[in-house]
Amino acid sequence: MQFELILILVLGILAGIITGLIPGIHINLVSTLLVTFSPFLLQHTSLLSLVLFIIAMSTTHSFVDAIPSIFLGAPDAAYAASMLPGHRLLHKGQGYAAVYWTVVGSFFALLLCVLLIVPLLKLIPFLVSSTKEFLGYLLVVLVALMIVLSKRIVKSTLAFFLAGILGYVVLNSSVQEPLMPLLSGLFGVSLLLVSFFETSTFPLQTLHLPAISKGEQAKALGAGTLAGVCTAIFPGLGPAQGAVLALQFFKEITSEGFLILTGALNTVNFVISLITFYTLDKARNGSIVAINTLVKSITFFDLAYFFIVSVIVGAMCVFVTLFIARRASLLMNILPYKKVVIGVIVLIVLVTFFLGSWQGVFVLLLATSAGIVINALGVPKHFGMGCLLLPTILYFL
Repeated sequence: MQFELILILVLGILAGIITGLIPGIHINLVSTLLVTFSPFLLQHTSLLSLVLFIIAMSTTHSFVDAIPSIFLGAPDAAYAASMLPGHRLLHKGQGYAAVYWTVVGSFFALLLCVLLIVPLLKLIPFLVSSTKEFLGYLLVVLVALMIVLSKRIVKSTLAFFLAGILGYVVLNSSVQEPLMPLLSGLFGVSLLLVSFFETSTFPLQTLHLPAISKGEQAKALGAGTLAGVCTAIFPGLGPAQGAVLALQFFKEITSEGFLILTGALNTVNFVISLITFYTLDKARNGSIVAINTLVKSITFFDLAYFFIVSVIVGAMCVFVTLFIARRASLLMNILPYKKVVIGVIVLIVLVTFFLGSWQGVFVLLLATSAGIVINALGVPKHFGMGCLLLPTILYFL
């Protein structure tokens, strides 16, 4: 039994590394395949093993998927917002540091959730019942505040609605996996093209870690954990939207602090989804949907066991993610910059075509154009997250 448990966790971690590193191969896809083949798999293993595989994979994915977002410009939805400070550090030669701070956020937020599991069991049902009718209006107020605080009201409004209308149309279209071309265009390819023409060489990557205060780390960790709780319990509100909205309450946060925030938010979003499954009997993401298909309900003992597994896997993922990030940083130092940019863009186009055919490529082209326009407007890049915020607001209203 112990050998089987170790094997399952190792396989789950390997699967999470693959889904985290390769754009377009998502944990939802692997979870769906696992459920599809579960009748065959259950002849050779237990139901608990399949559930633990999903938990190990999802936890690992929440750590590792920062790497392609920062180094390649191919964002998962959860890390779209973090690309901006992540790229800022990357172009200072601190790509490894950018990944390091997301790992700090992920792991310590995971520990914080374990410590707060009992109050969260009471808090989450209360939050859902007391705020669900007003969430749409609250989001409108937060977006308005975001625009006013930018001090470029007209340009910020234009950027928000340009991305928002594009997002609404794309997300309500028949395009397969629409988030891939939408986010990759707005935050990936557009930034890569701008840097391609503005930068001739890639900054020398180092493993140096700039120091930030304990207070900054605690503030970012708390904000990311709180935002992660909110995104896990409210349908339609994802990690990317949560990161941008949390930023409005912490305007003075540094790039490193924001990366801690997004790392915390991404991991908490999955972990809290386990609590919502237990307390509300609601599946808020693809991994939990798969678990719900395999086991219709869980006990408090199951929940505590899953949390322990997540912490063990998370501790292993700290070393795995930083090892990969170190290798990626060193690799960047020997590769020609412009060829790397071209190669990444070609990879994104190919993955987009594989997932969504020519429709996906067309969305990628539109989103890239919108991203370039937003960059030219000179407003904060997170207004591009209007592509998800506006559809979310319309969903709640």
